Amino acid sequence: MATAAVGVVLGAITAGGVARAQPSVAADFSVAPVIRGLTQPTSVAFAPDGRVFVAEQGGTVRVYRTLTDAHPTTVIDIEDEVMSFWDRGLLGLAVDPDFPSKPYVYLLYTVDAPVGQQPPVWHDDCADPQGDGPTDHPCNVRARLSRFEIGPDDRQVGGETILLEQGTCQQFPSHSAGDLVFGPDRALYVSLGEGAGFTQADSGGLGAPETQCDDPPGEGGALRAQDLLTPGDPIGYGGSVLRVDPDTGEALPDNPLVGAVQAGTQPQGAARVIAMGFRNPYRLVLRPGTDELWVAEVGWDTYEEIDRIPSPVGGATVPNYGWPCYEGPHEQPDYAPLDFCKKLYAGVYGAPTTLVPPYYSYQHREPQGSGCEVGSASAVSGVAFYEGDRYPSDYRGALFFSDYSLGCVWVMRRGTDGLPDPSAVSTVASGLPGPVDLVAGPDGDIYYVDLWAGAVRRLVYTSPNHAPIARVKTDQDRGPAPLAVRFDATGSTDAETPADQLQYAWDLDGDGALDDATGWIIRHTFAEPGVYPVTVRVTDPSGAFDDASVTIAAGLAPPIVTLDQPLASDTWSVGEPIYFAAHAEDEDGKALPDTSLSWQIRLLHCPGGACHAHDVFAASGTASGQIDAPDHAYPSHLELEVTATDAAGLTDSETIEIYPRTTTVSVRSDPPGVSLTLDGDTKPAPFDATVIVGSSNDVEAPASVTLGGEGYVFAAWSDGGARAHAAKVPEAGAALTARFSPDADHDGVPDASDNCPAVANPSQSDHDEAGPGDACDPACRPVDPAGRDASDGGAAAYQCGGSGSGCALTAGTPDPARSMRWAVACGLLLAAATALIGRRRRSVRR
Repeated sequence: MATAAVGVVLGAITAGGVARAQPSVAADFSVAPVIRGLTQPTSVAFAPDGRVFVAEQGGTVRVYRTLTDAHPTTVIDIEDEVMSFWDRGLLGLAVDPDFPSKPYVYLLYTVDAPVGQQPPVWHDDCADPQGDGPTDHPCNVRARLSRFEIGPDDRQVGGETILLEQGTCQQFPSHSAGDLVFGPDRALYVSLGEGAGFTQADSGGLGAPETQCDDPPGEGGALRAQDLLTPGDPIGYGGSVLRVDPDTGEALPDNPLVGAVQAGTQPQGAARVIAMGFRNPYRLVLRPGTDELWVAEVGWDTYEEIDRIPSPVGGATVPNYGWPCYEGPHEQPDYAPLDFCKKLYAGVYGAPTTLVPPYYSYQHREPQGSGCEVGSASAVSGVAFYEGDRYPSDYRGALFFSDYSLGCVWVMRRGTDGLPDPSAVSTVASGLPGPVDLVAGPDGDIYYVDLWAGAVRRLVYTSPNHAPIARVKTDQDRGPAPLAVRFDATGSTDAETPADQLQYAWDLDGDGALDDATGWIIRHTFAEPGVYPVTVRVTDPSGAFDDASVTIAAGLAPPIVTLDQPLASDTWSVGEPIYFAAHAEDEDGKALPDTSLSWQIRLLHCPGGACHAHDVFAASGTASGQIDAPDHAYPSHLELEVTATDAAGLTDSETIEIYPRTTTVSVRSDPPGVSLTLDGDTKPAPFDATVIVGSSNDVEAPASVTLGGEGYVFAAWSDGGARAHAAKVPEAGAALTARFSPDADHDGVPDASDNCPAVANPSQSDHDEAGPGDACDPACRPVDPAGRDASDGGAAAYQCGGSGSGCALTAGTPDPARSMRWAVACGLLLAAATALIGRRRRSVRR
């Protein structure tokens, strides 16, 4: 996500203990459940034969025969290969467009091993011997694109075929693998993040040496996104979109850079690249009827982007979307001082790239349409085009897009040119818990993957009708068999229809068919021991519906799990080890094996009281372990959940939340009143902020500022850091003061270093090319009215003669009037200036 410091986040979260906004949809839409019971789903794909594939972050893929199939099959399980940690994991999924005649499913995921090693190595953890946390001591990994053959019985045929993994080194636990989509010509498009640090600017060299990718100096970190323009090392694909042959993983022959590679002007492998300059191109979509590729690009501090690749074939250059030198439509201030970015701004770099601005961008804390509550974090997380006939005609050709952190979905309607119109954005839904993928379904409707709730949902157009909201409760959900249970759905509601006029259909035997009972209150006896998923569907007179489910355990007692460590009273600071342990037993007190236990550890970031989650750690088959407390913006805390699963599939979970120790960072300016930025929040100094002990917090001061009409330029931070830097705050807190120097002429040069503080330096000359207005550019050196150095064409030119030696005329004839203006502007005595000019004239003539 981007948050103020973090990219898109794929943390799972349970409903309990988390405050979040209530879902709300536009008047004409409702949200209908389609698939439930998933574990951290990240992507959904619809096969041409009606099957539905869902990827889960941990490394499994489930297949459903239809959207109503209640008994999915786990068709792929590569959990040992996948590193599911923070934003890493199985993120990209695509089904061959010729399925099932070409019975292939393609996956894009993070490999649980450093470059050159075989998984598993990290085991979904990132152990940190230095205790700094994974954002300071990261784990080196890589991405992988693979193909799997699926049989007609929903079973995997043969093994994994690896198509691509070279050039995909990632250092930090975000901006990882991205998305997969097929083009109309069966070309496979692949997006990859740059794997850079996100708590501070990263141009390479961060972290311990053993964690770094093999980048040349000054070409690592976020600059991997510009690898085509930084030769001298093998091509890397971080921050790029690729176009490959799905059978081989190689570049397709009509890719733009094929000719450059063949001519030897680009390195081997560059031909796969069809766009570059991305931070985290998390989601892709093809505009129907075209070969245009649209990209959901997750930003950093300020902007989220939607980028358009007009044509991925032909030509001899590829579009460059500018990261890290640009974020949104503007230069990125933390990276702007880099020599590479200065050259990019100056147009030094040409072929094989063309710099392209975003098609659409939105600023963090800036509402997009009405009804979406803004916060300090944003992360664009899905893009999909609508081409169906179930929504009104003005939605046809519209672009739907989502934001994970804000929990919103918007629509950008089609303009007169047929393209989505950035001025026509409106909110479709808000308060959604974690949308991480948007897809147009086979019926044309827009579907989204709900990471937090483990579900796939559908946006249904219902105007003027709204779908009901189903609710079910029971008098008991477990006990000895035979077990008599009373089910009550009277809590269900509908905006237009009284509850007693709604229709209720029940599935009591778990076969997926809603044919076992009707009515809003029913009773049923489960005669045989077993676990029974029970679902009620509530339907209104217009056919809109919603489902609610509950699980009944008859004749079976679930296990009992006890979380031993940590305690609710425990606290933590960044980098400290957090030990966890639990045990489980059956109803008779017999211990269950460690293999029955699984863990989810999440960091909940709760700005404004609305929480979103970062998945920190997941493990199964272990009773204990430890993690290093992560670094993140406050308010944040950790949630640990342990689940015990017995042989019958019954579960019991216990959750605990532990909070960090906090301290205060005081941000000041000298003089007071300068607007300074702390972790993406800008306000006039002085101000205080609560932060987590040991956290690294981004602070930034402006290069120049005007207060009360007086000019100032940045001089230094009190801790010696750069104008924009990360400040680590100890337990005792910290006081950070940004000091500014007076700049009377507002030219960016402090008065103490400015030889002519009364005249702005753009009006002064720069003879020594060391910056105008310094000690070697005195007032005796005139410039012409246009501000040009008057050193040619009959105009006077003077040169600094060194300390105490004054100026020497080097060319031309002095212009007394111009020299007088100079002297007056600089506060010099006119007579002294005239005399000086005269002496220099005579000395030259001799």
